[in-house]
Amino acid sequence: MDAFTADFLSNLAAELSAPIIAKVAQRFQAKWQGDESSQALQRCLHAGVVGMVSKANLDAPDYEALLSDIFTEFFGSTAVAKELTRLVYLQPLSVHELEEVFVDAGYDPETLPGLDFPAAVAAFEAAFLEWAATEKVLQPIIQVHQGWAQTALQREMVALMRQMVAALQSLQPGQAIGIHAGQIVAHSVVSGTQNNIFQWPGGSGLLPPSAYAWEKHYLRTLLGYCDPLDVAAVDEFYAVDRESAVVRVTDVFTSLYLAHGQQPIRRISRQSVADAILRPRQPDQAMRGEKEEGEPVTAVAAIAALPRLVILGYPGGGKSTLVNYLAAQLARRRLGQENSDLPGWPTEAAPLPVRIILRHFAAALPAHIPPGKKGGLVWQYLEQTLLPQWGCQEALVGLKHLLTEEGGLILFDGLDEVHESARITAAP
Repeated sequence: MDAFTADFLSNLAAELSAPIIAKVAQRFQAKWQGDESSQALQRCLHAGVVGMVSKANLDAPDYEALLSDIFTEFFGSTAVAKELTRLVYLQPLSVHELEEVFVDAGYDPETLPGLDFPAAVAAFEAAFLEWAATEKVLQPIIQVHQGWAQTALQREMVALMRQMVAALQSLQPGQAIGIHAGQIVAHSVVSGTQNNIFQWPGGSGLLPPSAYAWEKHYLRTLLGYCDPLDVAAVDEFYAVDRESAVVRVTDVFTSLYLAHGQQPIRRISRQSVADAILRPRQPDQAMRGEKEEGEPVTAVAAIAALPRLVILGYPGGGKSTLVNYLAAQLARRRLGQENSDLPGWPTEAAPLPVRIILRHFAAALPAHIPPGKKGGLVWQYLEQTLLPQWGCQEALVGLKHLLTEEGGLILFDGLDEVHESARITAAP
C-alpha cells in the first residue's frame, strides 16, 4: 500500500482541482459559494481519483511505483483538467483523448496489463457524479440527476461507485485510506489498525468492458443502416460520386406534425403531450371560450410521451424517415456522441433502439405458427435474421437483457409494405 497512500491520493486531487475550480467558479459566478463550493468540488474530484486509481489491480511493487509516477504526471496535465471539466456540464468524457495523455505519461497496456483504462475512466465519471449528487452546495451547478446518458457499463459502474462513495463518506475522523491491488483500505492513524472498505468484485460483479462491446458495435451498425440517406434516385451527381456527397437523415430531418384525420393535434399550455393526443380539443371548444390555439404536436415528441403509438400516413409522408431519425439519434445518445438532440425528449432519455422493417420480418416468418408461439417471434427474428445479417450475433444476449430489464424503443416500420400473403397465420 506504499505507492497509493492517503497523502498521494489527496495530492493528486489537489493538483487536479486548481484549474478545474478556477474555470467552474468563473463560469458559475452567481451560483458559486466561494471556499464552500471549492471544497465540495475538490471532494468530488478526490472521489473520482480514488475510483480511477482503485481500478489499477496491480499487486507487484514495481508496477505500483511505475503507475504512481504515471498517475502523477497524468493528473497534473492541463489537458486532463480541461477534459474532466466536462463532467460539471454532464458531458461524457472522451476516453480516446484521455488515453492519449495517459500514454504520453508512460502508460503501456502490454507492460501494465492490470489496468483497463476505459473502465478506469468510467469509474472516475461515476464516482465524481455520485459524490456530486450528495453535495448540496453543488446542486445549482451540477444537476446530476437531470441525467447523463448511461451505457450498460456505466450503469454497472454507477452502482459500484455508489457503494464506494458511501464507504468513503462513512470514514471516521483519524481514518485515512490507501489503495492496493484494487482494494481501498481504511487505516487508523492512531492505532495503526486497518480494514478493507471497498474492493472490486470478482467474476459475479462488474463485467469487463469487453462484455459490453456488443452494444457499441450494435449501435454503430444501426447508425450505418439508419442515418445515410440514399438520394441517388433523384440526384445524378450523388449516384456517380457517393463519397463526396454524403447526406444523412439527421442532417435533413424536419418536424412531422400529428393530426386526427384532417384536424391538427395541438397542445395548449396546461396540457401534456400525451393528454393532447389522447384527448384532442374539439373545434367547438373555441366557441366555449377556450381561445388558446396551442402549438402543434410533433411525432418525435409524441413517441417520447406514450408507451405505445401507431403513426399512420400516406406513402412518402415521412414515416420511415422518422423511424430512421429516432433510431440514429438514440444510438448517438447511447454512444455519447454530439448532435444527438431529440426535441421534446428529456435530456436523460436514451432507451436502446431496435428497428424492425416489417416486410423483412414477415418474409422471415414460418408458414405456420403454432398457437402460443407468437410471443417469441421478434426474438427469433433478431436471433436468426437481423443480427446475423448485421454481423451482430454477439449482441443478442445483452440486447435481450437490456430490453427485458430496462426497456427500450422498438420501432416497427412499413406495415403498409407487408404483402397479404406474408400475414401471420396460426396452425389449426
